[in-house]
Amino acid sequence: LKNAVLPPKIGRIEIDYTALSLAIPERVLFRYKLDGVDSDWQDAGTRRQAYYTKLRPGSYNFRVIACNDHGVWNTTGAVLSFRLIPAWYQTTWFYCLMGLFLLAAIWAVVVVRSRQAVALAEIRMGERLSERDRIARELHDTLLQSIQVLMLRFSLVADSIPSGEPLRGETEKTFSYAYQVQTEARQRVL
Repeated sequence: LKNAVLPPKIGRIEIDYTALSLAIPERVLFRYKLDGVDSDWQDAGTRRQAYYTKLRPGSYNFRVIACNDHGVWNTTGAVLSFRLIPAWYQTTWFYCLMGLFLLAAIWAVVVVRSRQAVALAEIRMGERLSERDRIARELHDTLLQSIQVLMLRFSLVADSIPSGEPLRGETEKTFSYAYQVQTEARQRVL
């Protein structure tokens, strides 16, 4: 028999075979081999059936040889060629579709993870910016106000010292330095 076609999802295949022997048929011995499955000939003895389970879709050649009651083996034997059709989930297009689905799933996971990372980075950046704003407000409200108060006091002290005194010059230098510190602090706050 050549090129038999078997339907998909066959769980078990039984192949029956026999050989003619008019003298003593019960003494005929058999060996069989399924190409692509059996690596060597299987000794079946007098049994006239071969069983295979879980064959993958594809083309197969089942070979059987017999030995007569005198111990002479037939080296030609018989060949049964058959093809097992794949189920829909065993076809190439299904594997391609599953590959595309897997790639799409991986891509979706990468996109979601990257969006989560961006959102987390934005949250952290927002926290840093709010912390910087808080520090800037504190510097403006406390430090710069304190420097302004010191400058006003220096101004009062400098105005109370007569203009020819050396202490007045030192006080004005200190007042000028305090003004520079205030200007630099405002620039840092901004």
